[in-house]
This record gives sequence, C-alpha cells and structure tokens, in this order.
Amino acid sequence: MTDEQLGLLKQFVQMCKANPGLLHQTQYAFYREYLESLGAKIPPGTDSGSSKTESSKIHTEETFEGNQEEEKEPELPLPELDNSGVIEDKTCGEEYAMGDPGKEVSDEDIEKAQEHRQAAQMAFSEGDYEKSVEEYTKAIEFNPGLAILHAKRASTLLKMAKLSAAIKDCDKAIAINPDSAAAYKFRGRAHRLLGNWVEAHLDLALSCKLDYDDQANEWLKEVEPNASFYSNSEGAKKLHDYQRAKERLADEKETRARQERIRRAQEENKRAAEENKQKYDEEGDDLDGEVPPGLFESFKNNPELAKIMEEIKKDPSKIGQYLNDPNVLNLLGMMGGKGGGGTKPSTFNMPTGDTNDSKPFKQEPPPKAPEPDLD
Repeated sequence: MTDEQLGLLKQFVQMCKANPGLLHQTQYAFYREYLESLGAKIPPGTDSGSSKTESSKIHTEETFEGNQEEEKEPELPLPELDNSGVIEDKTCGEEYAMGDPGKEVSDEDIEKAQEHRQAAQMAFSEGDYEKSVEEYTKAIEFNPGLAILHAKRASTLLKMAKLSAAIKDCDKAIAINPDSAAAYKFRGRAHRLLGNWVEAHLDLALSCKLDYDDQANEWLKEVEPNASFYSNSEGAKKLHDYQRAKERLADEKETRARQERIRRAQEENKRAAEENKQKYDEEGDDLDGEVPPGLFESFKNNPELAKIMEEIKKDPSKIGQYLNDPNVLNLLGMMGGKGGGGTKPSTFNMPTGDTNDSKPFKQEPPPKAPEPDLD
C-alpha cells in the first residue's frame, strides 16, 4: 500500500469515527462486516432515546378521520452542501457485455479489437455515443482482458449519463488492472455526478496519484469542499442530526398510521357488535318475544359460539357436529326451554348416518322438581 493510499484510508477511518452511521451505508457493508468479524461492536444506525419516544407520543395524539388524506411528510433541508451538477442516472437497467474472461485471445482477436477501438474513438469524436459504446463492446468481446477498453467505454457512458453502467465498467477495469488511473478517474467522475462526494474524492485522488491528469485534478478540486464537509467533525454532526431528523419523521408517520389502523379496527368491532345485537333483537319473535336469561351474555363472552349458532340456524343438519360441545348444548337448552317459561321449544334437525337424511331433534325443557303437598 502506498503512502497516498494509506493516507486515504486514515482519512476514511477518521470520518467513521466522526460519524459511525457511515458504516451502515450499503457501499461500506464490506468494511462493517470485516470489523464485526474481528469482534467489534458497531453502534446502531438509529438512536432511540426516551426524548425521541416522548416526541413521537406528542405528535401522534391526533384524531384521524376515516376519509382524511395522508399528510404530506415535511421536507427537511439538506445540510449545507453544494449539490449543483448532480444529475439523474439514466442507466435504466441496461447490461453491457463484459467479455469472456476465459477466452484465449489470438493475434487476430487483438487486431479486430484494435479496429473496433479505433471505430469507437471516431464515433466518440463525432458525438455518436451509442455507436461508440457498440464498437467498444465489440472490442471487449474480442479482447476481454484489456482494462483500458472498459475504462474508455465508461467514459462514453458518462457522456450518456449512464452512471451506474460506467461504474460497473470501471470496476471491471480495476479488477483487471488495479493500477488503471483512467478507471479510477472515470469512476470518480461518475460518483461526483451521483453526489457521492467521498467516493469521488477517493477515486480521483488515487487517479492523480497513479498518473497525474489535469482533468482528473480539476475534478478532484471540484469535489474537495463537499468531501471535506463529510470528514469534518462539525459537518459530520450536521449530517448525523439530519439523518436523525429524517428517521424521527418516519417514526412519527408510522405511529400515526398505526394509531389510525387501531381506531378503524375498534370502530369496525363496535359496529359489528351493534349489528349482532340488533339482529338478535329483531329475531326475538323466534323466541315468542322472550329472550332466555344469559343468552346475550353467552354470545358476548364467546363470539365463536355466536358463529356456531348462526351456522346451525342456516343449516340445522350441522347440529350433530357440535353435540359434544357443552357450551352449544347449554345454549340449545336455554333456547329450547326459554328459561322454563313453558313456551314452545326450538326444533333442529338431528342428522342420522345418512348426511342427506335428517330427523327432528327436539330440545325439551328441563323437568320440574315435585312440589310439596301443603294440604
């Protein structure tokens, strides 16, 4: 490792000390996993203190209307960074051939690759970037082990704003030749256009170290202010506070949504209970206007029992399925005897061995105890 690379590594470690949250970013997962393999404890990405919880409670005590539109999440201003020049990636999922790494390249293949490379350079100078990419791709297929072809195709993809594709090409070039200054240069430029300031600074600085280039140095100076903001302890604190504010807003939004779901569920349960009560009130005629004592309490305490009785009412032949259930038998007794009032009992069809044949099952009122002779 060169002194320059060692210096960049020290700078990165200093940034992680100032803002440990960086380790939870996807691009640094490999470093986080390495630290964890050594037994290091990585601080959590989200601070969940009591003040945060209390703040969430205060903001989630609102009452929602059922048809209320979802509130717009307030936008937080970004920290003081100059994001001018950041553009949208237009890769759109395209995949470009990387060549067969196991291909045995012949002298003829090398000549063909050189022809397509020259055609690609010509198309690039004429502004025909699509054709340039096609020609570089053909050159790569003939000579897949040449890192400069991937770096040059990446420079063309940058012109087309296909930043992710350009980064993939540069990664391939660096895998073939770790000292490819052009690959670091164009990958650094792609990161700059995506707003990845730290990555851009690392790549461009290494490119200038490997092979100084005026354009690479100009791009390096362009990203230095924002990159230093990340490494600066005050800037890192601002970014950390910004991230915490975003997480707090997301937590509050989720809490409000959860509270609304609970409210709607409670309303639905209440409405269902009222409908059940109204239905049984309206069906009082089936019981000759009398409601057996404890009937509503049985349904209220055991909603499953109410479903069973509704099922039996629709299809009396199903009563046989529940004759071993003491709760069902007790309720049938209440409905049949009507509290000992002497009115007509309810009648259900008792299924026999043949499921299509049934006979009446009559629940008689319980016998009265003998009365003493008072004469």
